[in-house]
Amino acid sequence: MVIFGKDDIIIEGGTGWTDPSSEGRREERFKRWLSPPNVKFSSPEAEQGYQARGKRSLKVIKLEEPDRVPAIHLSPLRRKLQINGRLL
Repeated sequence: MVIFGKDDIIIEGGTGWTDPSSEGRREERFKRWLSPPNVKFSSPEAEQGYQARGKRSLKVIKLEEPDRVPAIHLSPLRRKLQINGRLL
């Protein structure tokens, strides 16, 4: 069971792995990432967009060539790293 909090995700319960190898566990995590349980998308287009972004990111993690390079906007992180106007 997964509980989504405001700032964290807590995974409860046993391991439940069907394949004990590291590659098998990794693939199961990727499947759960692409098809999250108990998540309802607002539209089929939103679900397709989520799937496309997830597959793109997974290709990068697997060191395969994605259709385009995924990017993460870091300005919220940059603000957290600044103290008194200076970047740590």
